[in-house]
Amino acid sequence: MSVAGGTMRGMEITVRSEATGRRQPELSTLWATASAEGTDRAVARQQVTAVMQELVASLDELGASRPDAVHSRVVAPLATRTWQPWGEDGQKQDPRHEVTGRVRVQLTDLEALTDLTTAWSARDEVSLQSPTWSLTDEGQRALHAEVTRD
Repeated sequence: MSVAGGTMRGMEITVRSEATGRRQPELSTLWATASAEGTDRAVARQQVTAVMQELVASLDELGASRPDAVHSRVVAPLATRTWQPWGEDGQKQDPRHEVTGRVRVQLTDLEALTDLTTAWSARDEVSLQSPTWSLTDEGQRALHAEVTRD
C-alpha cells in the first residue's frame, strides 16, 4: 500500500447495506389449472380445451369491461401424462391419460381477482393456487428510489 497525495492506492472497501420499505401490492398473480383424466386421451383433451377456452373468454370479457384490470396473462400449452394401471388381480388395465392446461393472470384490480376466483373455483375441473402479490416494475423502481440513496 502506498499513500500518495492523500489517497490510498491498492485498497478497496466494499460496503453492503439493506433497506426496507413497505407498499401495498399492485399486482396479484393467479394460476388456474384445468384438468381431465380418463382412458380416452382425445376426450380428456377436448374437455380441457373447452374449459381453457371458457377461462380465456372470461379474461377477454374482463378486459373488455375493465381494461386496466388485467396486467398480463399467459396461457400455457396443454400437457399430457399417461400411465399404466394394474388391477388387484395383477392384470393390466386400460392406460389412463391426464390432460392439463394452465392460465396465469396478473391483475391490478382486487375486485377482478375476487370475481375470477369466485367463478373459476366453482368449477370441478379447475383448481386455483393462492394468489401471490407483487409490485409492478415501475412500483419496484419507485420503492427502491425511496429507500436507497446513491
